[in-house]
Amino acid sequence: MATFVLLLCFLILCVLKQIKMELSYQKIGRISLSAMLFFIGFSHFFIPENLMEMIPPFFPLALSIVYMTGVLELLFGALLLFDKTYKITSNILVLYFILIWPANIYHAINVGEIPGGVEQYVPYYHWIRVILIQPFFILWTLLLTSPLKSKKKLSYEV
Repeated sequence: MATFVLLLCFLILCVLKQIKMELSYQKIGRISLSAMLFFIGFSHFFIPENLMEMIPPFFPLALSIVYMTGVLELLFGALLLFDKTYKITSNILVLYFILIWPANIYHAINVGEIPGGVEQYVPYYHWIRVILIQPFFILWTLLLTSPLKSKKKLSYEV
């Protein structure tokens, strides 16, 4: 669902860019990732029990970890929106996505249920998330800070 939020937001903003808005694709990417992080961050407070299943039992205070990561994701989402903070936030966010990857692997191995029963419609969703979606989030975040090469227009002087 988070990937859907990210891509839908990106699509809508790209359409708006074509119509009137003066936004770069990187800014559209930042806003889209921010929307996804807000969606995920708030889910930590509405369905914490489901997210606690991603935390191995040897970690103490699983509920506190869920709430803390929810606050972090909301903070990352907000900081991505500002020109002065998005670069450092993106770098920290890449590290964050790498650090939480083992939780996705643990969840895939122990196959907890996904809210809404997604796994009944998308077989092996857990492994798709581990192998494809998490790297996609990391790549997306890296692209937010990499300088884009602009195409130089050729001009001929006569």
